[in-house]
Amino acid sequence: MHSRRTAADFLKQADQAAALLPKAVRILELREALLDALPQSLARSCSIANVKQGKVVIFAVNSASAAKLKLMAPLLCQRLSRPGREVTSVIIHAQPPAPCTGVGPKQAWIGEGGANALNALGESLPESSLKSIVQALAARARTTGSR
Repeated sequence: MHSRRTAADFLKQADQAAALLPKAVRILELREALLDALPQSLARSCSIANVKQGKVVIFAVNSASAAKLKLMAPLLCQRLSRPGREVTSVIIHAQPPAPCTGVGPKQAWIGEGGANALNALGESLPESSLKSIVQALAARARTTGSR
C-alpha cells in the first residue's frame, strides 16, 4: 500500500533541500578555486568532497596525487581562502573512484558457419576426449548460435 503524501511533506522536503543549498554553492566555489590553484593534470585527479568549519576535504584518485596535494596543502589553504570563505586546513585522502558496474559478463556465441566448422572438425578427429569436447561445443553452438 502506498502512503499518501501531503503538500506539507513536499514543503518540508523543499525546506530541507533549501538548507543544503548554501553549502552546495560553497563547495562549487571551492571546486572552481581548486581548479585555478592546481596544474590541469593534478586538478583532473582530485575533487573537493566536503567543507566543515573551515576544513576542506579533498579526495584524490590515487596515492601519488594525494602525496602531491599534501605537499601543496599550505599553498592550497592560502589560495582557497578569501574574505567570507576562510579555509583553516586542507585534509587530503586517496579515494579511488568506484569501479564501473555497468559492464556485464561477456556473452560470446558461435555463428552457424562456426558451428558447421566445429562439427566437421569433430567428425575428422579420432576417438578421444578432445573429439567429444569439440562435438559437444558444436552441438551447443547449433542450439544457441541462431541469434
